Amino acid sequence: MSRYSLQKLPHNFSYFFSINEIKDFEVLAGIRFHSISTGAIKAPEHFEGASRIQSSIRALSISAMEVADGWTFNIYQSGFRSELIPEGLSRELKQHVIEGAIAYIHKIQHAVPTDGLLLPSMWVHVMIIEGKPKISFVENKK
Repeated sequence: MSRYSLQKLPHNFSYFFSINEIKDFEVLAGIRFHSISTGAIKAPEHFEGASRIQSSIRALSISAMEVADGWTFNIYQSGFRSELIPEGLSRELKQHVIEGAIAYIHKIQHAVPTDGLLLPSMWVHVMIIEGKPKISFVENKK
């Protein structure tokens, strides 16, 4: 069974990381994602024109599950309008997200039973406000 479940996006939409960037991320984090999946935008016209403004994106989420020999991790990405992340900020944003995600993965890997982690996950939200990036990492213990 393939670990990839990838959906095609409409024209002018993107995912935060490419498959090659995810593979590089795995090397940096010292893990291999159990599954790499993406969502599809079913009605892209919903985001076009002046009627809707998408000002924040959920760049990705990482979920974990404890298995016999440690933790297994999954990554999921949603699509967003490509224009939301200016070309000049893309590299800086990705580096910051990778650093935060690696810190989260290591935190989970070194958790102890009293941390109360069952099916932990982390969402990464990205906003560009007046040309400056704002990234938030939202952790869920479940």
